[in-house]
Amino acid sequence: MTIYVKNGFQQLVEDSVIESFSFGAEVETSTPDHYADYVISDMDEQFEAEKLKFCIANREEAYAKLNQDEMRYDDLINGTSTWQDAIADIKATFPKPV
Repeated sequence: MTIYVKNGFQQLVEDSVIESFSFGAEVETSTPDHYADYVISDMDEQFEAEKLKFCIANREEAYAKLNQDEMRYDDLINGTSTWQDAIADIKATFPKPV
């Protein structure tokens, strides 16, 4: 079962953190009762909005590190897809919440 928890939770060894955020984490667990004091409802609109803000902020930071104009020009001249590959990698690293 996947749950969302606030910061400060104590992770069990058998559980795995799927994704961490500045405000909490997404955890795969078979014992959700262990996290009862920290659970954030996955239907909570505020949590989803925060998750989206986190995604967008990280994408923007990663995009800013690229010299996109030069990458696109080099791709055009060299017949490569370096820019497209870099953008796809950023989007895969910081996926938008569903």
